[in-house]
Formats: sequence, C-alpha cells, structure tokens
Amino acid sequence: TFRYTDGSIIDASIRPAMVRVAAGRRIKRWTPGSPGDYFITLRGYGGVRYHDVDFEATLTQNEYPLEKRANWLDPVVGVQATFLVHEHWRFVAWTDIGGFGAGSRIAWWWELSAGYRFTDWFNLQLGWSMMYIDYSGSAGEQSLKWNAWLSGPSLALAFSF
Repeated sequence: TFRYTDGSIIDASIRPAMVRVAAGRRIKRWTPGSPGDYFITLRGYGGVRYHDVDFEATLTQNEYPLEKRANWLDPVVGVQATFLVHEHWRFVAWTDIGGFGAGSRIAWWWELSAGYRFTDWFNLQLGWSMMYIDYSGSAGEQSLKWNAWLSGPSLALAFSF
C-alpha cells in the first residue's frame, strides 16, 4: 500500500509462480578423491518454464479495482553441477537462461541447494534461488510489462531416470 503525492492510495498485490520441467544429460563426471568417496557431475539440460503472475490493485479506497493474470511458457537451456559428498548428501548449483522472445524477452535463473538422496532416483533439495524476468505481453485485455528480480528460498523434489 502506498500514497501518491495527490493523496490517492494504491493497494497492490503481485503473486508470481513458476514451474520448470527439464530433461538433461550428463556431460562429464570427475572423481577428485579416492574412487567412490565423492564426485562432481556436470549436466546440460533443456525444457520449459511456466510463469503465472496474478496482479490485483485498488486505487483510492476501493474505487477502480484491477485484477489481472498473465501466464506464459519460456523455453530454457542450462547447466547443473552436482557435488556428491556422501552416499546420500549432495550440493547442487544450477543456472539457465530462457525466453528468447518466445515468452519472455529474456529470463535467467540460478540456484544453490543442498539435497538428500533417498534413493538413486529420488531426492529432496532445499536452496536459495534468484531469477530475472523481462516480459512484455498481455493480461486479459490489458498490456503487461513484467521486469522483475525475484529471490528467495526454494524447495524441490527431483527425480532421476
């Protein structure tokens, strides 16, 4: 909520959400220590990222309400480095770039996380992510320009096949 210099008040709420689906392939694996102790894996991946932005604003005490929603898909390409330091514990660094004008003009994302491998194919990760989005499109009949830096904690379930 904020007040313009003319005294009018704007109450606004923006709720973004993002889901990424990607598939990748191992590029290289290193074993810096004794074989079996730990290893580092580098993977390349590609996929799509779905964005959903819900915007609500009210100008001057419930007059001129505005509720809009925009959603779009971005193609993405990226790399992931995994540091397996124990049979179950791993640390992961990711980055990708996407959009390329297909959805967003450009969008990039990175994350650092720690994860626990329950099985060879399933793990849970907790980390910190940062994302930049430059999108121009529509939200219903209105145009929307979404140029944002987003940062915060992340929780992920990862499946390997």
